Amino acid sequence: MIAAANTPDPQFMFQFMLTLAFLASVWSGIGVWRNGRRTQKREVSFAEQFASRETVERIEFSLGESMKKDSANRREIYDRLRNDTEVLHEKINGVDRKVGGLETATELLSQRMIQMDQKLDRAIERRSE
Repeated sequence: MIAAANTPDPQFMFQFMLTLAFLASVWSGIGVWRNGRRTQKREVSFAEQFASRETVERIEFSLGESMKKDSANRREIYDRLRNDTEVLHEKINGVDRKVGGLETATELLSQRMIQMDQKLDRAIERRSE
């Protein structure tokens, strides 16, 4: 009897969960509705007034000055890159020369070792006879 009193009715639990889901969806809908009203309009409206000649000339002058500075900066960057590239080429050429020298030295040492190996083989053959 006590176990029966503690067991909830399945139909009541289903209705309770359904009611909670409904209230959550209503709350969510209200939040979306409120936030939707707060957003700014994303429309472009064109003004009927045009810029004055002084404003246009000032903007053109400012644009011209900034383009001159930009061109000077580009030239400076290009010169620095060219100098850095030349330095890098010099370093690479130096390494290339050193590697070439090492290759030559290695080849000469290999030839010398082959000659020494041949002499040892002949000496061993003479002793064995």
